[in-house]
Amino acid sequence: MEYAFAIILVFIGIRFNSRMAKSLRITYLATICLCVILLMGFRYRVGIDTLNYMDGYLSVTTTLDDFWNLDFTQTRYEPGYLFLAACCRSISNDFFILQLACAFILNSCVFIFLYRYCYNPFVGVIVYFVLTCLYFNTEIMRESLAIAIFLLNYSNLKSRKWVRYYFLCLFSICFHYSAVILIFFPFAKWIKFNVWFVAMCVMLLLVSPLMETLNTYLTIASIEKRMVANMALAEVVNLNYRLANFYNVAALPIGMMFLYRWVNKQSQFAPYILFRIIIAFGVFSIPIVFSRFTNYTTMFLVVYCANFLEMKCINVRTKYLSVILLIVSQLYYYSYMYPSWIPYSSIFSKEINEKREELWFEHNN
Repeated sequence: MEYAFAIILVFIGIRFNSRMAKSLRITYLATICLCVILLMGFRYRVGIDTLNYMDGYLSVTTTLDDFWNLDFTQTRYEPGYLFLAACCRSISNDFFILQLACAFILNSCVFIFLYRYCYNPFVGVIVYFVLTCLYFNTEIMRESLAIAIFLLNYSNLKSRKWVRYYFLCLFSICFHYSAVILIFFPFAKWIKFNVWFVAMCVMLLLVSPLMETLNTYLTIASIEKRMVANMALAEVVNLNYRLANFYNVAALPIGMMFLYRWVNKQSQFAPYILFRIIIAFGVFSIPIVFSRFTNYTTMFLVVYCANFLEMKCINVRTKYLSVILLIVSQLYYYSYMYPSWIPYSSIFSKEINEKREELWFEHNN
């Protein structure tokens, strides 16, 4: 019911967007953003990884007074996240303060990004809800902060202000080490959807077994091991997992690329969608790491899909096809993530879902 309320607000925005004055559109969009912030910030034990963060909040993080004495080489958390947690712990030892801060930072940046680059920002919000809202807010809290910084940093990437761009990339890395992939984003502009791109994808598919063999000897393997710590995912990283992961991160962008090609339209985000597809092939060799890397292109994909749906030159049947593609591409993911997010519980009721607690226990034992 709580999720449905936010979705209804968005559909009202979609229906009346063309009739709204700019000031009213901004106000209404900000209202929806506030609802999402409160919904995600006031949740209670929703999200498997959220439970891990709650479990480590008092044992791993410190207050500001002790923050400067931390040995960052001996903790699994990055300094940016630890500093934010220290600020929140200086206010209260209640985890929801940090949770609310993360929800505010992430969703504010997301909504600003959608307003800037979507033809209809309300369509962008609904695609955000379908694709990644719950995942970003409840499962990858540290990485979502790095992504939020990158969303604001995209204007520097677009305008080629490299000093500012790479400075903020370092800031993103301070919140999650996976943000190192942002170093390579400026080179994505050279990627084109042509026969050479297809040949590269085939080559990556063929060499992925070799990369899996080398994974044992590469430094990146230790990174993967660190990223799955306390999640017990290493045991299930088999071929089925890799195929499912590849489907989850690559099916929609591949489908949307062909739809854009079909209607002969272009997007400023196309190179980054292609970059996502290339990265996705890495899930066959080092799945946990490369699936993390694709998260930095997810909001590009959100805008890419939303703007396609708003193109007036596209017939209704093609739009329905893109909606079906959007939903089908997420079915597998939602099928196993459903218990992590539903039912919703707030800090006011503090209801504990036994199924979710069991899943968390299984992931950590």
